[in-house]
Amino acid sequence: MLKVMLPQLPESLRSPLIPSVPQKWEPAEPVEQLVLPELYCPFISVLNQHAEVVDTRTIAWVRHHHLLVREADYQHFSVVRLGWLAARTNPTASLNSLQMVTDWCSWFFIRDDYCDEWGIGTRPEALRRLHARFLAILGGTPLDPEDSALAGALHELWQRTLPETTESWRRRFVANLQTFFAAGVWEATNRAEEIIPDVTTYLKMRPFTGGLYAYIDLFELSEEICLPNDVLQDFTVQQLTTKANNAVCWANDIMSLAKEIKQGDIHNVILSMRQKQTLTLQQAVDRAAALHDAEVRAFIELELRLPSFGFEVDEQLHRYTSTLRGFMRGSLDWLYTSARYLVGQAEEDTVQ
Repeated sequence: MLKVMLPQLPESLRSPLIPSVPQKWEPAEPVEQLVLPELYCPFISVLNQHAEVVDTRTIAWVRHHHLLVREADYQHFSVVRLGWLAARTNPTASLNSLQMVTDWCSWFFIRDDYCDEWGIGTRPEALRRLHARFLAILGGTPLDPEDSALAGALHELWQRTLPETTESWRRRFVANLQTFFAAGVWEATNRAEEIIPDVTTYLKMRPFTGGLYAYIDLFELSEEICLPNDVLQDFTVQQLTTKANNAVCWANDIMSLAKEIKQGDIHNVILSMRQKQTLTLQQAVDRAAALHDAEVRAFIELELRLPSFGFEVDEQLHRYTSTLRGFMRGSLDWLYTSARYLVGQAEEDTVQ
């Protein structure tokens, strides 16, 4: 049996308790005067030629599955430009492959909104049951008439993905989703108990809460990368993957700060550092930027130390690391141009 190596799972995901002391949420100072640092990411920006097509089609896919409630929600979703996120991070994918990745992006983001904005993200047991249903669907359980729209969309998307995959890839992808779901329950528990995670715990958990390991798995399909399992398990290769994941997470925390403050969400490295280290909001933003830049620099240094696995495998590995570079650069480019994290008047102007 193939042994699949997963990212190190923090103890807090394996335990019903979390190592933080409950604290009441304290509103942060206004964000309007913050200066966002320029993030270090010295990689070339690229864009798949099918960006506009897949963006239009994924909006139609979301409507077809009735994943949103109000027309205003659909209007806002249409300016988030998830097709452009997929296109920036999957530059050579075919139209069909890019569409599949874009629809996965849509599913991930809407599931995230279910948690952050629509109530279930403060009810850990309800979220746990929902995730169990998702995993059952991924395991082959048929849809039930009582299933949610999100479950129905997942079933359709999984059926579309299966023919493109191997058994080992499916096991790894589902395991990464399972870790993502468990991290979501951890977040829901924090919200329910008004717990602001300490910085050490948050740094360990953040790579799992965004579902990015599963998104990185999709690169193997969209970019037609074929790496043996022992190469994917290599320590240096796993560290490169983690560094890329972390860099995207810290950039996301910086760019989503205003939205999370508005929603009263506590899951942001800036808010954890501000609360636990008695920093101003600007100081915490600057430290988060330093975290991002350190991950990018560590990635560059690690890439130079990659071992050789033979000419053919090395060629595939080069494509994989190039895709990770594009993942960091493309995610950052998207964050700068998407309406996903706009708040207040800027959000209204974009939708109009």
